[in-house]
Amino acid sequence: MLVGWQPLARLFVACEAWLVLLGGSVPGCRAVAVAVASAAQAPLPPAGAALVRREDRGSLPCLGSSTHKAVVNDFHRKANTSWLHQSMQADLVGINGGSRLISESIPWLEWIRANYHNLPEYVAFLHGDQTSWHSTLNACNLAQDRPKNVHMLSHCFFPEAKYCDSKEKWGVDLLYKSFFNMSCKDAAQKWEMTGKAHKYPCCSEMVVAKKAIRQVDLSVYTAVLDIMKRTPSQPWGYIWERTWQNLFSKSLRPTHEVLLSLKVLSRSPPAALTQLQLEDLADTASHQAEYFCYN
Repeated sequence: MLVGWQPLARLFVACEAWLVLLGGSVPGCRAVAVAVASAAQAPLPPAGAALVRREDRGSLPCLGSSTHKAVVNDFHRKANTSWLHQSMQADLVGINGGSRLISESIPWLEWIRANYHNLPEYVAFLHGDQTSWHSTLNACNLAQDRPKNVHMLSHCFFPEAKYCDSKEKWGVDLLYKSFFNMSCKDAAQKWEMTGKAHKYPCCSEMVVAKKAIRQVDLSVYTAVLDIMKRTPSQPWGYIWERTWQNLFSKSLRPTHEVLLSLKVLSRSPPAALTQLQLEDLADTASHQAEYFCYN
C-alpha cells in the first residue's frame, strides 16, 4: 500500500468542502483523490462527505444563515432541534403524521406545496437527530451548504437495487416512469444508483436548492400527494428514499406528460402490504446491514 496517502485524502476532503461551499464543483479534487486512493488500494470518501461527517471544522466560520431553513420531520414527536438554532430556523412537520411507512414523505411534500411560492434559497430536510446510524450532521456546515441542486447527507449507500423489484416496486416505478419515462431498474443502471459508484445515498436527509424544488411544477407535487393519500398502505417513505435525489437533480418529462402518467399508472394500486411484509420493513437492523457505510 502506498505510504502517506491519508494526508492527501484529507487534503482532498478540505478541497472538496470549500469548493462546494463556494458554489463550485468538485471534479478536480475528486480526480486527484481517485488516483491517490486507487494507488493506495483504499476506499474513497463519498462526494460531499466532509460537509456532514466532521464535527471539528474549526476553520469554517459558524454563521447563522438567512438563506437556509430546516424542515424537520418530527415523526417520533421528540425531535430536539436545539443543535440547529445557532445556524438556521427550523419548521417541525409530521407531528400529527401517519405511519412509519409514510415517514417523512408526506410531511415534506406538504411543506413544499404550502411554501412553494415562498421558499428560502436552500432547504435542509432533516429527521431531527444530529447523530444517527447513517449520518453525523454539523449545523454550521449545513448553513453553508449551497448545492447546485441537491446534496444528500447520508454516508451510507445502496449496494444493490433490490427495491426496484420488492415491496416498493409499484411506487418507485410509478414515480420513475412518470418523472423520467423509465423504470426504477433502468434508472438504477443508467445513473449508477448502486454498486461501487456510491452515487446514491440512502435515508432521504438532504439540502436542496430552491431552483431544484421549483423545477418540479406545483401541480406535480399536488398530484403525487393525492395519490399517496389514496394509497396509505404503500411504503411511501421507502419509495421516496429511492427517488428524492433524482427528482431534484435530473431532468423531468414535461409537466403535462408527468401528470397524465401519474393519473394513468395510479389507477390500479396493489393490495395493502401483508403483516409479514410490514414486519420486514420495520426491521431496522436488517435494513442497516444492507447498506454500505463509510465510517
